[in-house]
Amino acid sequence: CGSETAGMVKNVYLHSCVFYGTRVGFRFKTRRNRGGGISDILYENVRLIDMREAFTWDLLGSEMYVGKLAQRNPPLDITPLTPTVKNITIRNFIVESADRLISVHGIPEIPCSNVLIENGMVRTNRIFKAMEDIDGLTLRDLDIHATDNNINIDDGRNITFDKVKFFVPRHELNLNIKGNKAGNIIMTDGTERRALKPGVNALP
Repeated sequence: CGSETAGMVKNVYLHSCVFYGTRVGFRFKTRRNRGGGISDILYENVRLIDMREAFTWDLLGSEMYVGKLAQRNPPLDITPLTPTVKNITIRNFIVESADRLISVHGIPEIPCSNVLIENGMVRTNRIFKAMEDIDGLTLRDLDIHATDNNINIDDGRNITFDKVKFFVPRHELNLNIKGNKAGNIIMTDGTERRALKPGVNALP
């Protein structure tokens, strides 16, 4: 979806597909000053095989193409041309093999929001390459088998792991959390909730 989003990419439904050997499975892409955005996306019943990365939010771009607009900080003023990325659901999926599961490079002045990823089986090397500027992400009913246990979060907040089973080295997650806005990162089994803290978190 994108990177041209001026007219708003919205109300997209994709289902019952197999993606094999693509660089990225699902990519959401825009840039500052593109306007519009991406909203109300539903992907379900999909299988991803041999991905470099399964799910990518690439919302800033590189300085090579957009100059200083690609810099995260300082956040810029919100204008009518600041794109909004929200209301994305990915469910009922299998990631058979990937190098990375998710990376998010959001726009700090309007973080991407209301993302739900649920009911999936995953085999990946890395889990979160980066989780920058997202406000509202729920991962629910997932089995994640990974060879690396690092999760990198920078100004990501309101992130919930709901009935997510991690099969990772030493049965521990190592959270690298930074940014003044980062917080409210929760793990729950549906009844008990506990906050995840920077550093090593032993899994239940």
